[in-house]
Amino acid sequence: MGNAVVVLQQQSTRQDGGGTYRAAFYDAATGQMRATVDVQGTVAVETWRGRPALVARDARTVPASGLSASREARVVTAFDEDGKQIGTTDLTKDDLKYRESVLDGWVIRSGEGPDGKNHMWARPADATAPGKLVHTCDRPGDDSCTKPVASSGSASAFAAQTLFVTDATDPGGVKQLRAVDPATGQTRWSTASVQAPAGAATVEQIKGKTPGRRATVVGTVGDKVVLGWYGHADDATYVGGPIHLGLYDAATGRLLSGGPAPVTESVDGVSLYTAPGDPTLYLHAHELGLAWDTKTGAIVWQQAKGERAARVFAAVNGALYAGVDVSASMDKRAQVTESIVLDARTKAVLAEKGPTREAIPQPAANGYATAQTKDRIWVFAPQPLT
Repeated sequence: MGNAVVVLQQQSTRQDGGGTYRAAFYDAATGQMRATVDVQGTVAVETWRGRPALVARDARTVPASGLSASREARVVTAFDEDGKQIGTTDLTKDDLKYRESVLDGWVIRSGEGPDGKNHMWARPADATAPGKLVHTCDRPGDDSCTKPVASSGSASAFAAQTLFVTDATDPGGVKQLRAVDPATGQTRWSTASVQAPAGAATVEQIKGKTPGRRATVVGTVGDKVVLGWYGHADDATYVGGPIHLGLYDAATGRLLSGGPAPVTESVDGVSLYTAPGDPTLYLHAHELGLAWDTKTGAIVWQQAKGERAARVFAAVNGALYAGVDVSASMDKRAQVTESIVLDARTKAVLAEKGPTREAIPQPAANGYATAQTKDRIWVFAPQPLT
């Protein structure tokens, strides 16, 4: 996480999947402990206003006191790489008409307003007011366009201080993605105005068909976003066909990828991975695995048809530690994977059998990597590629 290594020691567990943890923050270069923090709930490494952060989400009951009734609250707290608290917010469930979620240090509130329409507001986590109005649905009772667009490949569809929403107000029934500045509520760009990758369905081909959506957020990485654009199907009522992937600058909507667009049959279960300091984005989508240079938009390599698509877990010193499917039944829970090591530049197989998931090196922002055994944690310095 950032330039630190965070070690979580679980103190207790709860039925809701959360627990109590002691988080120890170590300097990745020296191994010196910077701080220890006790956190509760579910814990994950995310971003907070663009900075790497350890984020804890805790659901708790606040007991009645005096004239105040008991209440259900969700407390979200973020810590930086020094173990310092950099943000917290209390999401009290006091009005069931509204939903609230925290994305990148922003509280996204959605629900029906006094006018009977559904709206979405955004505010910094340390603010108390409802925030800026960022989106409105013109159709009363329809909340499908007032939910932040959840992506398959990342915790949220939020990148470069840009929030993605679905605009379902087009009179032709075409749902466009809209990129919004959460601080002002202003539209930065939409799929109606930016360049689509070759092969994507046109507005005319989508009108009147189900689901009527031009594109979806596949995932966000840093200040980039991967969009999946629906292809054209001959069916008179349904928009289907292959999904064409495009790499975009999240703030401006500029298409970064040129040439033929990578194609996948589904964006369900897509994973994205980048190593700290490495501009390469590794994408896995069932039958598709590829490496994308996010600076130039060029595809470094793409897996051939018939190859087992590699899901990259880590990239250290030019080696990719990945998982590939051994077998998969119709029930995804029965899917079995094995570890493999690939060359990051060429996808050539370096080792047929890689380490177990626990022992796979995990890189930090400064290039150092950690690996874990039963009783030790190892930290390795970066080596120049030859």
